[in-house]
Amino acid sequence: NRVSGGKIIKKLTDQLLSNFDYKKPYNNINSLIQIYKELLTIKNSHWRELKKNELIQIIKNCLGLRLQFNSNIPVGVVGNNLLTKLKVINPSPIKINLETITGCLKININTLLETNQSWERNESLIIPDNISTPYWLLEKGTLGNYKVSNTELKGLPETPNPIRVIFNLTIEGTKIPISVPLSYRTTDRVSGEVVENFQLLPKITTQLSDEIYFFENLAPKKIRVKVKANSTVEGGVVKLKVPKGWKVSPDSQKLNSLTLGATKDFIFDVYPPNGNKTGKFSSFVTQANKIYKMKLKEINYPHISKQYLLEPNESKGVKINFETKVEKIAYIKGAGDKVAESIRNIGISVTEFSVDNLLLEDISKFSTLVVGIRAFNVNKDLTFKNEILWEFVKQGGTLIIQYNTSGGLDSSIIAPYPINLSRDRVTEEDSEVKFLKPNHPILNTPNKISSKDFEGWIQERGLYFANNWDNRFSALLSMNDAGESPKKGSLLVADYGKGKFIYTGLSFFRELPAGVPGAFRLFANLISYGQ
Repeated sequence: NRVSGGKIIKKLTDQLLSNFDYKKPYNNINSLIQIYKELLTIKNSHWRELKKNELIQIIKNCLGLRLQFNSNIPVGVVGNNLLTKLKVINPSPIKINLETITGCLKININTLLETNQSWERNESLIIPDNISTPYWLLEKGTLGNYKVSNTELKGLPETPNPIRVIFNLTIEGTKIPISVPLSYRTTDRVSGEVVENFQLLPKITTQLSDEIYFFENLAPKKIRVKVKANSTVEGGVVKLKVPKGWKVSPDSQKLNSLTLGATKDFIFDVYPPNGNKTGKFSSFVTQANKIYKMKLKEINYPHISKQYLLEPNESKGVKINFETKVEKIAYIKGAGDKVAESIRNIGISVTEFSVDNLLLEDISKFSTLVVGIRAFNVNKDLTFKNEILWEFVKQGGTLIIQYNTSGGLDSSIIAPYPINLSRDRVTEEDSEVKFLKPNHPILNTPNKISSKDFEGWIQERGLYFANNWDNRFSALLSMNDAGESPKKGSLLVADYGKGKFIYTGLSFFRELPAGVPGAFRLFANLISYGQ
């Protein structure tokens, strides 16, 4: 009733549903065609197109029509010639006239297909200038937003396949167009017939070897760029682009011929600037007056069609001006994080231990011990093995406990003094951070921490802060989201025996893998505290 002309369609639909033939669904075609004709008269273009496409699929399924537009290779590159196969099979007793094929092919046919008759033909086409990838990843977005230049794609669950044909049929005197995208169809000895989306790739893709490159001093680092040919390539120029203030050598390198599927590595020396700096590295290839700057990732799982993810090839360069008093630390594995890996990237040796094999004599060889995120949540043995940790501190070690979730956890087991974890957090990554004890050693040595060290944080400041603690703890920082009360439990420190105990809900597990210089400088102070 909300759509002009909808009443007659509702009446016809109700009649069809009350007498629907499920055993011989082709007997419903006359009624479906009648609804289809009425649907074409609807003036509301949105509902007309939406319901027309749904109804065409119902008609196709009721007839058991099989329409295929196949390729014998899974991927293609713009400009290449591609052999395709078109096929129509009509298993129903209703006669169907295949008139024309339009879309990326133009074929006049005018063939009548009766029961169990089929039609097929091989045709070649030139692959259009396009690529297959989620349209919202084609360009770099901003915080919380994707960038989509083509407004017609917004809201679609996938990027439509640009290579498709339209089978123009006449069914019961009515013209029915059915759009079919190009597919790659093959036979697997185990899975049987396998149908995948045909993928369009750029002629050349590039890949930087790492997502983040850490520079802990002014020494240059070798950056490897992998170039892959998705089609035969005859020459080109490879370049590595770095931010202003950084230097790269050589300026460019020559790419010789590459055959289909071949790869080649190119090594560049990158020199960082002074101070704490971050910037984007990107690699690209110029070939035949065209620039190729996308990286390729294959997504292949048995329950979905194979996909290729193409996005701008960028990595992050991080120059960190920091000092540390320790060269090696111990790390107890938690619920899974990249903190240990990140610390290794700045030249500090990290030895990882599991809770199962936790022995005081092993960890006592280290001056500092860091406990991974949510370790007390996932390792129940820490309920009693925490005594090993407290003894480590008592003998002079520095112990850092990273965040644990408060739900279902007895907070008393995570520290040698009473402490209570809460759900307090600060989600605004640029919220102001106040220093409650600006002269405390953790904020001054070996690195002088300032508000600049809290710039460039991602996603949040921290989570699961303490909200109540023994007076032997010192709270060093205060922060809060807009409109909320100050949260002071993000970084607590205490003396215990000869050593130092630290609890922190700061999200180092996000900031260190993301290469935030200030987070590294502060973490270097934590592991150096008391040593």
